[in-house]
Parts: sequence; structure tokens; C-alpha cells
Amino acid sequence: MQEEFSRTIPLSDIGRAEITKEYAATPEELKALAKRFDIVGIDSFNLSVKLSFEREGEYTLSGHFTAEIRDKSVITLTPVSYEVSDSFNTVFSRYAEETEESFDIDSPDTELLEGNEIDVGRIAAEYLALSLDSFPHNDGEVFAYNKDNAEKDIGPFAALQKLKGDS
Repeated sequence: MQEEFSRTIPLSDIGRAEITKEYAATPEELKALAKRFDIVGIDSFNLSVKLSFEREGEYTLSGHFTAEIRDKSVITLTPVSYEVSDSFNTVFSRYAEETEESFDIDSPDTELLEGNEIDVGRIAAEYLALSLDSFPHNDGEVFAYNKDNAEKDIGPFAALQKLKGDS
């Protein structure tokens, strides 16, 4: 599968040291990410990462990203713009395996390290998806639920009665 925002770093570039990189998504990548996340658009997506050697077969990725998002209000369907900024930590290990251990929110995510490179862009895009507003809306927009009208309009024939004018 072709990733919408792929930025691979060969393990040979890291060696036993630490490297720092910065990336920005191209206009084509921004469009592809917006389509993947089913949002109106992404105006920018900037990423800075630090990748470091921990021990043989294990590397730690620390990253920070910012993105400018365009979407529709879930209340009025009008345009909404907001900024997302987040940090993440992921451990890549050749020794990672699924366990039945309890989940610890403070520990970094662990990914199985396969091959000889790490796609830091793919990981950052996944964290961007998790950071998007699930219920975007503009300031001051409030969902108003009218219980009286809702109870009266229940049933399969309520819409037909409205058309007929018998309500």
C-alpha cells in the first residue's frame, strides 16, 4: 500500500547515534491525507523527528507535528478551521511481540521493526488522524434538541403527515 505521507529513514543513517529531521507535506500529500481522513482539507502538515539507537534491533522515535485543518461543522455544516499540534514516542523493535500485558498509557507505543528502514511519515500520519477533532464546530455553535418536537415526529408516517398537513 502506498502511504500518503512517507518519509523513510534507513537504519544505516542512524547507526548508534541520534538523528534529527524536519519534513513538510507537499500539496499532493495534503490532498491525499485529507481524502484518507475524510475531511475537507489540510493546509499544512509539518513534522520534526528525533530517531535514536537504543540497543541492537531497537530504536526510539520522538516526534512533534503541527497541522492546519479545514473541515465542516457537525452542527451546521459550515466551514471550520483549526490547528492540531501533538507529540508522540514510538519504539521500533525487532523483538516486539503481542503480549497480554496490561496497557500503560505513559509507555511509548511499540512497533515491530521489519526491514532496514523506518517510515516516520507513516507513523506521524497515524498520530495526526488520532489528533483530529471528532466533532468540529465553530465557537458559539450549540446543538439544540427540542424534546417536544422530537416526540411528536417519531414514527414512519410522521414525514407523510407533515406533507399532508395533518400535524
